Amino acid sequence: MCYNNLLLDTSTKLQQIFIKNRNSSLIFVAWGFCLNKYIRIMNKITATCADALSPITAYACGGLKGNRIQTLLIGRSDMAAPASGDVLTYAEAQIALALPASGTENLIALTHISNGLIDETGSSELTDLDTESGLPEKFNIMMSITGNIKHPTENVYLQTMAYNINPKLRVWAIDNKGYIWGGTTGYLCSGMNAFSPKKMDGTVQMVSFNLSYIADDVSDVSLQDDDFLTIDNP
Repeated sequence: MCYNNLLLDTSTKLQQIFIKNRNSSLIFVAWGFCLNKYIRIMNKITATCADALSPITAYACGGLKGNRIQTLLIGRSDMAAPASGDVLTYAEAQIALALPASGTENLIALTHISNGLIDETGSSELTDLDTESGLPEKFNIMMSITGNIKHPTENVYLQTMAYNINPKLRVWAIDNKGYIWGGTTGYLCSGMNAFSPKKMDGTVQMVSFNLSYIADDVSDVSLQDDDFLTIDNP
């Protein structure tokens, strides 16, 4: 049983697993692998193989990140980094959202998102004699930001379809607890045909998106600000 959401509430999930599998040891082994994946995705690893294994520090109450992506901030791949520090702040995002769309430095907010998550969707791998240890080694790890923009207006539909001609887009993701992800420059994602309309009874009910990036050297510094929960286009 493995939970693939990027921003899992691990204490809750682990408690649920314990209740359902109190006499099983295998489930905790499986969970260990899932948790390792979660930590690797959540934070850019700076440790070396010579370092000792550090103990896990339990989250304090209220210290958990969100468990779904609810807003995306989208920009052109050639835009100058709008963040002055390690991560985009709310004030910096507001400035970039207010810039005219005729330029190259503005950001666009996509809201009303359901099923928003970030997960690993592929990688390259070396095995056997190609590795020093003889064990598989993964690289070029591909992550995908996926979800649905629900009940889009005609403008949202037309604009997201226009974004599909961009080979690359810069993307920051905001979760449901007000954390913004993407560091200084955002995730450099493939934008070509990343948005797809879903129609029911001839009407566009949602626009699904799949924005993929290579995570090998991505700075995943995050910042919490409750104002991100209501951020939108001016």
